[in-house]
Amino acid sequence: EHIPGCNMAFLKSALERIHGFDTTFRAAGDDVDLCWRLQDIGYSIGFSAAAMVWHFRRNSVRAYLEQQMGYGNAEALLFFKHPYRFNLLGHSKWFGRIYGDSTISLFSPRPVIYHGTFGRGLFQTLYETPASPLTHLPFTLEWTVVGLVLLVAALAGGGPVGIALVPLSISVASSLASAWRVKVDPRFDDAASRLLIALLIFLGPLVRSGQRYLRRMQGLSEVERIEIPATAPLHGLDWLRWQFEVAFWSDHGLEKESVIHAVLGFLIPRRYLTTIDQGWSDWDFAVTRGAFGRATLQVAAENHGGAKRLLRVRCRLRSTRLSRVAMIALVGVAGGAALAGVPEVGVSAGAIAAITAVMVAYQNLRLARVLRHVLEASARGLGLRSLAERSE
Repeated sequence: EHIPGCNMAFLKSALERIHGFDTTFRAAGDDVDLCWRLQDIGYSIGFSAAAMVWHFRRNSVRAYLEQQMGYGNAEALLFFKHPYRFNLLGHSKWFGRIYGDSTISLFSPRPVIYHGTFGRGLFQTLYETPASPLTHLPFTLEWTVVGLVLLVAALAGGGPVGIALVPLSISVASSLASAWRVKVDPRFDDAASRLLIALLIFLGPLVRSGQRYLRRMQGLSEVERIEIPATAPLHGLDWLRWQFEVAFWSDHGLEKESVIHAVLGFLIPRRYLTTIDQGWSDWDFAVTRGAFGRATLQVAAENHGGAKRLLRVRCRLRSTRLSRVAMIALVGVAGGAALAGVPEVGVSAGAIAAITAVMVAYQNLRLARVLRHVLEASARGLGLRSLAERSE
């Protein structure tokens, strides 16, 4: 899915179709953006085993960490341009294969070889098994923050420090395991070099993620906001099913893709996280805003003969995966505290869970009002009339 900028070649005609490189990416990310845009219009990225490129890596710790900061900035820019390729935390969702690195954690699956029945398979190939989310979890900033919070809480409250050290211990052990597997020039292959490599494997993703969060917050503060009157009502919301529906009439044969592209074209420049269905879901695209608000939208077109179309849109409000995990964890903590006879912890966890539920409802209602406004504005821009206007 992605090849690095230091080792890539393209047909001139392919680059001309996508208007070349995006000058927004000045330090990094230009190669990822180029590969994604080429694949978006139907091209495939190939690999030539016979090609060889000399690539000189950073030769100091400071240069390496500055490189990781540049990668973090680039990932934030990619998030704004290709939001459907990222999750809520800003980590990229790879749909294909990418070139590997040295961060092989304790949870990395081993590659397998297809031998065929009775070992008679021709051209027996080494296959990489799909990476588990646990593979890179110990190297994430979020994991490290949770580990530090647990450790500080245990030290401050006199809790079990050994248990609190488990997350950070897994990160350190994964870094050491990765450093042990790296090939090092025999002249420098000693314990100090291995420990330095382990330290860089541990620090690199943290610096990268921290810079990515800072750049994302800066980008979100610069974006144009969708202004909706405070008194604008939200008509048609089904409070039981937590959804609303709208319908638009077309006399010039517009199909559902026109509505979807218009809505996405409105939301993406305003930094809304969007996800396009890859064919496995019962919705066409999803929109996420904040840590708790998420909506899925489904568009259907009714053919009424000739160029007449009735376009129906259903918007379902849902909680994000992050909010669900938080709610389950908080309820579990509250229940465990009640069984352990620690009512203070149980009450605190229960209160936080209640606040989380309120935030989910609040952000979803705000998102519903925004999407209702965006749907109506997009429909007007396409020359569509709402079903209510047509009936009048």
